[in-house]
Amino acid sequence: MATLTNDSLARDTSAELEVAQQLEEAARFLDLEKSIVQRLRYHEREVELHSQVISDQGEARIVRGLRVQHSSVRGPGMGPLLFSRRLSNSDIHAMAMTLSWQWALWKLPFSGSAGLISTDLDELSEREAHLLTRSYIAQLRGLLGPQADVLTPARGAHPQIMAWALSALGAANSRKQASVTGKPISLGGIDLQGIAARFFRTLFTCVMKELGQPAKSARVVILGFDQTAQRLALELERTGSCIVGVADQSGGLHDDAGVNIGNLIQHVAKERVLFGYPESQSKSIDDLLHLPCDALILCGPDPLRQSIAARSIFEAGGEVQCTLPGKTLVVPSLLADFGLNFASFCEWRKNSCGGFAEIDGLRGLLTHVSNTWREVFHYSQKHDLTLQRAALALAVSRVAEAMRLQ
Repeated sequence: MATLTNDSLARDTSAELEVAQQLEEAARFLDLEKSIVQRLRYHEREVELHSQVISDQGEARIVRGLRVQHSSVRGPGMGPLLFSRRLSNSDIHAMAMTLSWQWALWKLPFSGSAGLISTDLDELSEREAHLLTRSYIAQLRGLLGPQADVLTPARGAHPQIMAWALSALGAANSRKQASVTGKPISLGGIDLQGIAARFFRTLFTCVMKELGQPAKSARVVILGFDQTAQRLALELERTGSCIVGVADQSGGLHDDAGVNIGNLIQHVAKERVLFGYPESQSKSIDDLLHLPCDALILCGPDPLRQSIAARSIFEAGGEVQCTLPGKTLVVPSLLADFGLNFASFCEWRKNSCGGFAEIDGLRGLLTHVSNTWREVFHYSQKHDLTLQRAALALAVSRVAEAMRLQ
């Protein structure tokens, strides 16, 4: 295993250091060659950009941008473009590396990349956001493309951002369309949220089966209620699952007979938050965490830092940062938080090949998700690993094998 110098560790912040430590742990388990670990520890390319924007008030300012491509060994990069003042270079490095593991785990021919425009969208007017997006893409011209690096939307991103990105790449054609996912349907996009919801429902059904609990009668609590979580909740409700609790930044709701998700979505569309929804009982998030249920789905950005009463946890946007009872099954983000990326792959396939891949059909989707779940679960049982460690070991082994073949 490669040894990291004190200098390299000193430059890392928590996000990058954490994924580096996870890589080294997987490398020890797999007994990987030092040269492979050393190469995977560092991203292949980092492009730092600076764009000038004139505000609506006439003030000029410089906004930093970044694009990181972790590894091209299994295929072109594919990863999000985020607007955030809070994210650092370390966060983007960590995101790109994690995406490399996700693409490999799900056996899809891409590698991890990620990009950042260092300002928050809610600080920008539409004109300012448009200018920054176009400037970012213009400075990456020649580095983006369907066989080089594909831009995907950040969680909750508006399709308009991706439409601007597509426009900035030049004249519309099928090749350009495949360079950007998350576009409006009129520009070659697809229902990303719908495919992501079906993806999660299939994985959820597999996990519940392992617990001996039919998905159609599972009791579920959902933390976080953005657009992705809303579509996911609707999909589970249609399956027959009972959503007994939902929470967002304004607080929580509980209904032992099941929250009416359609009505709740209408309330949130009007009020922007769950608070004030009249059809369910208000609860604190702590109270929701102690509700007996079959699954707790973490969809929000806040990590879980306390024990819970749920039989299983899905890291579908959040993560577990506490010690849980040994009986609690944690479905890691490498599995549970891949739905939107999977949907982006479907859009790329549609644009680049003129049709959906075989796994885009319902039958193929069910098969692909269930096969991957069984593979990770059986690997964890065989080697006495947590699902997180089993998923990471499988993913890293596939990237390492691709490196050996080159």
